[in-house]
Amino acid sequence: FHRAPPPATIPMAWLEGSFAEWLGVRMAERGLTQRMLALRTGSSHATISRLLKGNRQPSLATAMALLSVLGPDPVRFTELLREDAG
Repeated sequence: FHRAPPPATIPMAWLEGSFAEWLGVRMAERGLTQRMLALRTGSSHATISRLLKGNRQPSLATAMALLSVLGPDPVRFTELLREDAG
């Protein structure tokens, strides 16, 4: 597996506030690749890829799995989902 880039190399645009950006930052903080996150959450690699591109919102089951792997930040997580949906 290839490791995600360390947080210092994350583009500044990622810090502006979408769910996809939150996901990318959390993955990088933990050194997780898309495939690693997919395995740990029981999701497909394609699902993680779509989430990171902002092409999809997670289902409730996927959201819960992401939170369990990436750590609790449920308030910010739900804020970002609402902003992206609106």
